[in-house]
Amino acid sequence: AFTQRYNISISLKADRSNHYLSFNMENDKNRSVSDKSNSFALYYKSNYEINKWLKVSAGIDAKIANKNTPYNSYTNYDMQQRYEQILDTDGNRYISPYVNVSGYSGGAYNGSVVSQYEGVSPYKSFGFNVLNSLDESITKTHNVSLRPFVSLEAKFLNMFKYNFLYQYEWSQNKTEQYDAADSYLMRMTSNSMISSTGANLPDGGRYYQSEQNTNRYTLRNQIDFNKVWRNHNINAIVGMEFRENRTPRLIQQLMYGYDPQTLTSDRMNWESLYEGIGTSVLSGNTITLGGLSTTQQEVRHRYASFYGNASYSYKYRYNLSGSIRWDEADLFGLDIKNQKHPLWSLGAGWVVTEEKFMKELSWLDYLKLRMTYGVNGNVDQSSTTYFVV
Repeated sequence: AFTQRYNISISLKADRSNHYLSFNMENDKNRSVSDKSNSFALYYKSNYEINKWLKVSAGIDAKIANKNTPYNSYTNYDMQQRYEQILDTDGNRYISPYVNVSGYSGGAYNGSVVSQYEGVSPYKSFGFNVLNSLDESITKTHNVSLRPFVSLEAKFLNMFKYNFLYQYEWSQNKTEQYDAADSYLMRMTSNSMISSTGANLPDGGRYYQSEQNTNRYTLRNQIDFNKVWRNHNINAIVGMEFRENRTPRLIQQLMYGYDPQTLTSDRMNWESLYEGIGTSVLSGNTITLGGLSTTQQEVRHRYASFYGNASYSYKYRYNLSGSIRWDEADLFGLDIKNQKHPLWSLGAGWVVTEEKFMKELSWLDYLKLRMTYGVNGNVDQSSTTYFVV
């Protein structure tokens, strides 16, 4: 594997503002031929001090990534026998009679069975060379993500500070895979679907593409309190946060008999192919071919959180703390009693090394005793609106 990474960053400070810009580019070549990727990332943030009590920040985080991935079976070390020939003595690519990799229909076969049909019409060649195949059936992935954000900080009454944060995230992932008509996977698929009446797969290649988008936002409001006088110190925060995660339905397309020049394909009777259209001569099993899923799903979850915590310290030696949080989510259902499950904790601490009787122990720099009790947890993404005993 070989990785190239380049980074450029620029920062600028003006009278009441500062700006930061960074650019990242990365190229990866992994251990397998044709397994490579590249990405470009941009990050920008500006901070503005409007006046002594008000600050505003805004920025964006963007990334574009592309990746080519060979068919996973071609990257397995145990796909062929150890020391299997790949090149002949003249350096030309050697074609093995058969390899134990199945197509999109049927399975892997015994080499002796395959040899009976090599060169026999309508069977296509069973020959295999790993270098040729690593250039075939490449899955190409293109991903774009954007995350703009803005925050605000306002101080008031000397002891209070208000914080506002909003960020929106959007990403799009596109995938495509093309198997040429003469690729090993398509040849094996065609051979597996030959019955006593002939071939059952249309001539041409296979083309698959998909597109998946995601959207997220986070909105947070928080007030901080900080008061110090004499030997006393009080810190507290209270806030609320709203989030939404949305994944629209996956858009997919699958075509057989595909011609990349004319951009055409054959009509497929997926119901018949799912149930079976005959008996394969190679395997003796019913010929089937899987298509796309007949169901779709769209995920959308919303969360609302309300929280607060406070701490008191005397001489920075004796500490008391407490926290509480309510989380509400559509995963909890419509029943109000199932939506409110507060999480809370109480704690106390003692910095022992601040006591006079510990000063003589030069080998001990810091020792603190701390005890907490409470209820903690998080939202289970796999939960439902019903409790299961």
